[in-house]
Amino acid sequence: MKGRKAIGAVLLLAGSTAFAADWVEMGRTERMSISIGVDKAARSGDTAVAFFRTDWSPAMTSSDAPPYDRSQIEIRIDCADMSMRAVERTYFMNNHAIRSEPMSKSDEDFVLRSVRHHIERLAC
Repeated sequence: MKGRKAIGAVLLLAGSTAFAADWVEMGRTERMSISIGVDKAARSGDTAVAFFRTDWSPAMTSSDAPPYDRSQIEIRIDCADMSMRAVERTYFMNNHAIRSEPMSKSDEDFVLRSVRHHIERLAC
């Protein structure tokens, strides 16, 4: 079990450096900004990887989780049939990944409805 935790930590931290190089800001309020980016290096055949990112200032806080100043959702796109899947959400504080979790079906549906058009144009 100890080995699995170590592998999970390595994967989480390794994933924190694999970001899209070019972010397109979708909107901004006084407290947050929303951006979409495509990881050109992760493209393989018809499969592309995009990220939906929310930056918070000041950091978000809650009683059941550590504070975070960014959340980022990984989205996999099949450019052949334009199907998409929101894979996981990762939380960051000061550019360091602090936790990651799979997307619930309802959150995935909401995210994909919100950004589908923009991701199709950027990724495929």
